[in-house]
Amino acid sequence: MNYIIDKLALLLLSGIVVFTMDGLTRPVLILLAAVILSELTHILPEKSAIVPVITAGIAALFFPHLTTTFSIFVYDALRLKKKPVLALHLIAFAAAAPSFSLISIAVIIISLCFCVLLYFRTSTSMTLQKKINEQRDDSEEVKLLLSEKNRSLMEKQDSEIYTATLRERNRIAREIHDNVGHSLTRSLLQIGALQILNKDENLKESIDSIKSTLDSAMTSIRKSVYDLHSTTVDLEKLIDECVSSLKDRFKVKLNYSISVHTHTNIKLCLLGITKEAVSNIIKHSSGDTVSIVLREHPAFYQLVISDNGKNSGVIHNTGMGISSMRERAENAGGIFNASATDNEFRIFATIPKSK
Repeated sequence: MNYIIDKLALLLLSGIVVFTMDGLTRPVLILLAAVILSELTHILPEKSAIVPVITAGIAALFFPHLTTTFSIFVYDALRLKKKPVLALHLIAFAAAAPSFSLISIAVIIISLCFCVLLYFRTSTSMTLQKKINEQRDDSEEVKLLLSEKNRSLMEKQDSEIYTATLRERNRIAREIHDNVGHSLTRSLLQIGALQILNKDENLKESIDSIKSTLDSAMTSIRKSVYDLHSTTVDLEKLIDECVSSLKDRFKVKLNYSISVHTHTNIKLCLLGITKEAVSNIIKHSSGDTVSIVLREHPAFYQLVISDNGKNSGVIHNTGMGISSMRERAENAGGIFNASATDNEFRIFATIPKSK
């Protein structure tokens, strides 16, 4: 686009010379031929783009008046980096110069100088623009790589939280199974043997009642062990454990009303944001009260965390904490916002149920 604008300016200068010639038809034809040949350099393939420039130079040897527009073709030769072709146009101009007035020659020379100036100015500008674009592309690439790495780290953190939760649940289930379960099994075997050996009808009802109680206890233990082995994340318990670290310094108000059937990914998202927010509060808050609200609505889940610490009222969105929480919410299809006033810092996130 910049090259075309430059050539329009050169065409205007050439027109000043052309229209000082006698007659009207010839100047129009000269300018029309110059425009057509010059524009062909943009249309033809790169290897043959120089052909119109050479054609114009050869034609100028036979039709001297065509040299009035040769600054346009000099510009094209410079743009195409075919400097040897310039000699052809300079020879044509030298041969035609005696037939022009001094004013026309002066304007042609001025347009030639202007043509060289425009070429170097535009060439430099486009080189700088290319470098800027390359730097911008490199910056975007780095930004994407950092974003991907951050997402990968968050996924790893979620996986570690999830794995740690399952490991603890399985440990508890194993201890219940190995200790309480085995004890109940021995008791059931002993009471079964006692039923067979017992001959006293007065004790039969009591022994049966004890066996029934032990059977009920064994069924309850088996159900508990099965539930502990389940892959469901107990979000409420994990949130309680997460905010327990605040209770030494802060008065904590926790409002939790989320269904146990919530999708695991959403639970991990809410847990991750809460853990990051709690960590930031411990590190930076000067307040004494923290409010945490996790609420389920018909179409979305809502998380609001606030504390009454003193703030400057400025949010530093470039921090890893805020960026991490925002990315978690956005990866789940939600919305994240952090706001600060003089005496409150608030984090607000909504996660749609469709995700």
